[in-house]
Amino acid sequence: MAEDLQRILECPMCFEFYDSNKRVPKLLQCQHTFCLPCILRLEKGHVITCPQCRKDQACPQAGASKIANNFTMLALVDVHQKSFTNSPSERAAGEQEINPQLKVQQTKVQTPQISENVRNAIAILAQKLQERSNVMKNFDNKEQKTRESFLGVKKDIEASFDARIKDLTARKNTLIKQLGEIGKEEISFIQTQRSSALQYLKKFQDDFLRMKQIFQSGSLQVKCN
Repeated sequence: MAEDLQRILECPMCFEFYDSNKRVPKLLQCQHTFCLPCILRLEKGHVITCPQCRKDQACPQAGASKIANNFTMLALVDVHQKSFTNSPSERAAGEQEINPQLKVQQTKVQTPQISENVRNAIAILAQKLQERSNVMKNFDNKEQKTRESFLGVKKDIEASFDARIKDLTARKNTLIKQLGEIGKEEISFIQTQRSSALQYLKKFQDDFLRMKQIFQSGSLQVKCN
């Protein structure tokens, strides 16, 4: 149990324990935690790539040091440090000053047992923290799958409409071509009829002039006689 707690309270990148001064635990958007020095080393061009899940995160404008602290982890570190920094005599003296009756209870509960209980409590809290992190990770996975699903449907719709547009465009071009051919045939037919009509009109005019000349010539002969 204690070893599990130590693994939780150490940076998974440098394997150094978190603290509230130099190695402050920083919480990325992917819910993975690393100490501040490692975060600063990971920053490249105002972007941090998580070593565990490979997701990218943009850094705040003020720099990677302004990434949110993991306050839950800081609280666990604080409790863990206090459980080891206070000596048994200091804890006993402090408890007697607060309540002299605790001296009787101390004969029943030994200090090592208290420390073990504290470590167990921290381990339970750390386990709950990990469970919450897993829940958040599941939400992220569901969100990613939903985005991918909608993106797939969008691509299918676009592909379907693109294919339909391609078919309609081909059909349009075919109809325009057929219309042009029909138009040429109609115009050619009209031009042929026009040419025939002009020839008939010219023949009619020639016949009319000939008959007119004959009529005029006959009239002159009658007058002369």
